[in-house]
Amino acid sequence: MTEPWNGKHTERSVREWAEVWNDQQGRSASSRPTTVSDLYDEGGSWLRHGLRRQRSAVVTALLVSWTGVWLVPWGAVLGGLVGMFAAGGFATGWAVEHHLYEVGAGQAVSIVSLSLGLVIGAFAGGVLAVLASATNPMVGAVSVLLGGLLTLLVVVFVATFERPMLRLRGYRRLSRDEARRVAPLVQQVAHAMALDGLPRFAMSDTLLPNAWTHMRTIVITAGLLQMLEDRELAAVLAHELHHWRQGDAVGLRVLWAAALPTALILNFGTWIAGSGATQRSTSADGAEVARRSARGVFGLIGWAIAWAPWVITKFVLAPMAAATQRRYEYEADAGAASIGCSSALSSALSKIGAFESGRTGWERAIVATHPPIALRIEALQEAREDDATFQEAGLGRTSFADLMRVVRSAL
Repeated sequence: MTEPWNGKHTERSVREWAEVWNDQQGRSASSRPTTVSDLYDEGGSWLRHGLRRQRSAVVTALLVSWTGVWLVPWGAVLGGLVGMFAAGGFATGWAVEHHLYEVGAGQAVSIVSLSLGLVIGAFAGGVLAVLASATNPMVGAVSVLLGGLLTLLVVVFVATFERPMLRLRGYRRLSRDEARRVAPLVQQVAHAMALDGLPRFAMSDTLLPNAWTHMRTIVITAGLLQMLEDRELAAVLAHELHHWRQGDAVGLRVLWAAALPTALILNFGTWIAGSGATQRSTSADGAEVARRSARGVFGLIGWAIAWAPWVITKFVLAPMAAATQRRYEYEADAGAASIGCSSALSSALSKIGAFESGRTGWERAIVATHPPIALRIEALQEAREDDATFQEAGLGRTSFADLMRVVRSAL
């Protein structure tokens, strides 16, 4: 059984850690690596685990993207418009015949009728769109199956060429001095976590302290190396290695591949909507008019294409994936804490938290993939006797008692 790591940086060279690692893995002397890069043999557990990490969101993406379910937003909008116009005509005719409601009350009745017509029509239109997409279940099943196979092929392709693509995005290998610091820490943490393999590491030269995990590669920033002490850096590496071992990045990539048709339509529509906005003319007087006209036409066409995939992505797929990913962040923190890195990780998060932006609005509150750092530090703290006294309920919770309290206050 592996002993928990005590968080101390022992003075072993990379070659000495390689000997320990090779002995654990049962490698013969002739097959033992001689450089740092050779130590990183990721195995295959990251892929096997990752394929199951976003199951609900992946199934939803396959159903939405590879069948006619993407027509549901269109059906809801068209049904809502029909319902609104029908209810509006009914309320208007009723208000004209009954003069008592011509002023004030008639307007209120019309607003209520329009709202009810919109809601009922949207629901009916969405249901009809779902039924229409399910008229031939065999075709839908085959489409989803082919979509699943294509998803796997895309994920395997991206995983194979991940590192060349990271190089094209501006990331680089670690320098020898960086490897002298990082590699021993990685080996110690991997030994404490009983990992059966290791990913490669890449460097981003940004000064913002951060680290993130791809399918086969963990990226760390220059700012992270500059800001953190060795024990804090090791705790962050343990957090990221837990992500890698569980295949969290693979799960997100599978979700992206499963939703590829939706993503392509969305990107195509937004590209058309933005292409008109960048057009320029050389004439002094007609340039501004021509540019605005192009923007309006292209914007209308682009968003007519993109709005349904945008709704599906923003209000269905992204929140589902983000909610799961926030839970995985807590799990990765717990994984680092399980080898004795809780205090070091709390210290690292406190330093990194100074660079965290505020969490307001839909983008930060619902679609955020990371929990607030203050709550992550709280989860790492040891239990205290007065925790129950100072434990506040989440802001998203409500109850019937809250409703009645507000009603009584209003009365």
